Amino acid sequence: MILVFADLLEMPNPLIARQTFRSISTQQARIKIMRNLLERSPTHQKREAVYDEVIDEFASLNQSRNTYAHSLWWTLDGVSRVFIEEQIDLPVGFADGREVTLNELNGTLSRMSKFIQKLLKRYYLDKKRHQPSVS
Repeated sequence: MILVFADLLEMPNPLIARQTFRSISTQQARIKIMRNLLERSPTHQKREAVYDEVIDEFASLNQSRNTYAHSLWWTLDGVSRVFIEEQIDLPVGFADGREVTLNELNGTLSRMSKFIQKLLKRYYLDKKRHQPSVS
């Protein structure tokens, strides 16, 4: 995402973009900045739809990551099932959990892999694009 960020900021030096991107402490702030650059900057009015798609998928995958990382996970003795409770502001845990299936986890991993491949193709594997464009 650093190269997408650099592209939207029209920064020719990805190392400076990296330091800038990393200094923004939350993903939500990074997403908000990228959306703002894309939607409000006059130079980006005719950008390809792929930028919206990339930012949307980045936001969605970040939400999935936060759900998995910050929720309460639990199992039952003798049952080969795993549950997650996303809302843990209740005084008693395990009140509103849902089952997490292997298909769900594999689906999320597949989305992550496709997202990474899309970014790699656009910014690293496309011989015409060795660095972010400034158009």
